[in-house]
Amino acid sequence: MAAGRYLACEDDGAVLLLGLEASVTRIGRSPAADVELEVPTVSRRHALIVIRDQTAVLLDDGLDGTWLNGRRVAKAVLVHTT
Repeated sequence: MAAGRYLACEDDGAVLLLGLEASVTRIGRSPAADVELEVPTVSRRHALIVIRDQTAVLLDDGLDGTWLNGRRVAKAVLVHTT
């Protein structure tokens, strides 16, 4: 796999790696989202991943809240984990 930024998503027990190549990645149920999630608890416009000064930041894009590692966040810096 090429070097770069990736979003790891679990799907039926498998982990999918999605490349984060744009400065803004839209996440939600909408077909217009860059990462479309077919989950009823996810808003059509749910969250954004924004690259700022070489840092990936997760931003809530609505009113329902966004969860990261079991914690509700409005904004969070994403870091590499293993």
